[in-house]
Amino acid sequence: MKHSFIRTGLIAANLFLLWSLAACGLEEAMAGGGSSFQEENTEALEVPAMSGTEEEGFGVSRVTVHIAGAVVHPGVYELDEGSRLFDAVNAAGGFNGEAAEGWCNLAAVLEDGRQYSIPTVEELEAGSCSEQAESAASDGKIDINRAEMSELMTLSGIGESRAKAIIAYREEHGGFKDPEEIMKVSGIGEGLYANIRDEITVR
Repeated sequence: MKHSFIRTGLIAANLFLLWSLAACGLEEAMAGGGSSFQEENTEALEVPAMSGTEEEGFGVSRVTVHIAGAVVHPGVYELDEGSRLFDAVNAAGGFNGEAAEGWCNLAAVLEDGRQYSIPTVEELEAGSCSEQAESAASDGKIDINRAEMSELMTLSGIGESRAKAIIAYREEHGGFKDPEEIMKVSGIGEGLYANIRDEITVR
């Protein structure tokens, strides 16, 4: 009888131990499953970073121009490609009180690397810009037979020395017969002419 009681107790203890181990295993399995689910959902919510190339695709081209003359803050300005002269004048603080505002074609599209000089009313009245005003055609082209040095210097690649050479050549030869003749001026070759041929004319 005594041995039967002991055996029954051992069996009960073993059963309790097995039940405890099974319960612990179930809790770990449930905890592990929850952790795995959380990790999977965390990975699913990750958003890939945009590459540098994709970011650069949203960039806007720029042009750099020199605004000189009768503006509040003359200088070099960088604007979006396709901007107009009035955008550049606004960037330079607008016209000053002496500017000949009506002389300018504010709708002209800005060209990279060009200088735009705004004359004063006094300069126009004094006649110092009269030929310059006449040389600006309705199509925006510069008459190289009439343009002043300051206007010639607005052409791509034409600095002070080349502008002086253009004026000296036309005075010596009685003017240019056609735009291509400008290539006879010292320092102006085919490459430079190709850059300015759409900007100049002869009248």
